Amino acid sequence: MLLSPPLLPSFGGSSRRGLLIDLDNIALHRGRLLPADLVGQRLRTIAELAGPCDYRIAIAPPRTLGAYSSVLVAQNIPVRTCGSEPDAADLALCVQGFELLARGYAALVVASGDHFFAQLADLAPLHLAVPHDIPVARSLKRVARPVTHFPARAA
Repeated sequence: MLLSPPLLPSFGGSSRRGLLIDLDNIALHRGRLLPADLVGQRLRTIAELAGPCDYRIAIAPPRTLGAYSSVLVAQNIPVRTCGSEPDAADLALCVQGFELLARGYAALVVASGDHFFAQLADLAPLHLAVPHDIPVARSLKRVARPVTHFPARAA
């Protein structure tokens, strides 16, 4: 089911947009990995809300990527690994976001509620697509437009 309108509007000039997925933020609940079918559902909804994206990537530590490799492959989502220390995926995704913006991308969709991503909004429109049970940092709520919380089954 395609939800319309897409989360991102069209922009003048470059309309390229990127989707940055913090897989740990989407796939963990209270430190535990969620069932693969629920994570797959969340990823499909994020992709539908984001609309057409010229670039997308999911970044997470090897444990998380391994747990959801079949879901990620089935949805054709490119992945990159990061360390398991706190904020490792956030840092890697922010670096990726800055690189996309430097290449002329017009906007970013972020699937995470972590404050780390607020700095990207200084350079381009930043949109969030997160399950309703993912808290969004206040600093991120202030700068992201829109913030879309979508329904998800209880974990």
